Amino acid sequence: MIFAATDFVMYRSQRGRYSDQSLTREGWLLATEENIADLILQTSPGQMFFLHRRISLVAWGIMYVDNQTTSNHVGILVEDGCVVEALTSTGVTKRSFMEYVDNSSYLRVSNFPLTEEQQANIPKRAESLLGIPYGWNTIGRIFWQRVSGHDRFHHANLPLYGDAIFVLLAVAVPSLWWPAWPTGAWYAIALYLLLIGTGGLRRRRHRRKQKNQRNPRAI
Repeated sequence: MIFAATDFVMYRSQRGRYSDQSLTREGWLLATEENIADLILQTSPGQMFFLHRRISLVAWGIMYVDNQTTSNHVGILVEDGCVVEALTSTGVTKRSFMEYVDNSSYLRVSNFPLTEEQQANIPKRAESLLGIPYGWNTIGRIFWQRVSGHDRFHHANLPLYGDAIFVLLAVAVPSLWWPAWPTGAWYAIALYLLLIGTGGLRRRRHRRKQKNQRNPRAI
């Protein structure tokens, strides 16, 4: 887990992409009462908010697995300065945006333009999901897609793949000196490399399809 350990040290020490300067350049705002109050005034219901939480092992793990992003939580802004979000403890819930004031984490809000219809429908749809349990099955599926390289919507996460291969090698290499050591890990490495390769092909096909849809050839 060489790449993971290095990235975690960077996160804990707030260096590199986790530094205050880097986050500020990307448009993140410190989670102060003043900044969140300004966001509530400047944004519209239906927009998404993103959280970069400090300091949390779970938050870092999400960012590391999720292809080196700096966001580890997301929710929907609704009326009255509230957000709708999915929490592991309560499922889909609604609470005040001000609950994120901690003067250490960072927040930002999507700037995608919304039509009047979207501004009405997105919050309504979000609030209709209140009380639904946390989607552990969905999280498990996303995790598998990230680790296996079969997430066609994101770029390849090479550090994550490298760590997985290092772990498999650590299990497999002793079989070179001890004949009694199980050799199944070598087959697992071959299978994992095959998964990564087919995942890369899937991403390329998806990007090519999107490009063709944006720029259809004249007939």
